[in-house]
Amino acid sequence: MDLSTSALTSKIEAIQGELVEIQSYISRRPEASASIDRRNNKSTDRHRSTTLQTEGG
Repeated sequence: MDLSTSALTSKIEAIQGELVEIQSYISRRPEASASIDRRNNKSTDRHRSTTLQTEGG
């Protein structure tokens, strides 16, 4: 049981390291800040020119 826990812990640490690398890569991309904008409610559907409205605002 201890060996299995150790192996799982090692895998979790490896995955966490990969997530840090992915997050770092995303944050360095110049389009990342423009594409992730919660205030921009425009539809991503190119066939529609409507905007989406969120509840309460």
